Amino acid sequence: MEKGKKVVAIDDIASITKFIKVVLSRANYQVFTANNPHEGYNIILEVKPDLVISDVNMPELSGIDIFNRVKSNPELSHIPFIFMTGTSDRDEMKNVDYPAWLNKPFSDIELINTVEEVLITLNGAQKGKKENFTFP
Repeated sequence: MEKGKKVVAIDDIASITKFIKVVLSRANYQVFTANNPHEGYNIILEVKPDLVISDVNMPELSGIDIFNRVKSNPELSHIPFIFMTGTSDRDEMKNVDYPAWLNKPFSDIELINTVEEVLITLNGAQKGKKENFTFP
């Protein structure tokens, strides 16, 4: 797996983004964090990361809102997402078919494995044949 890829982590709980930054930085990823969803979206626009890890339930702008904004932007629409969610959030979204989830709380091993699985899958996919997801 190629290292040094850029990851943006967005969660309104600072301890979660700090944990992600520490774990992924040790695994040689470049990690940019935001504890405000609007700031997170602006970082995505600026950095154009290889991956976004976002909480689903945040004030003002949800992770799904950020996902939809990214997917509607042709310059960003290729960026994969991993959603972080608590059990109650996941229950509310049981009809959403998106494969990359981290259920809170998660371990460092779960985080790294999920990130690498998403990036490996992305590297193996042919461009132009990837499905675009949009949530209602």
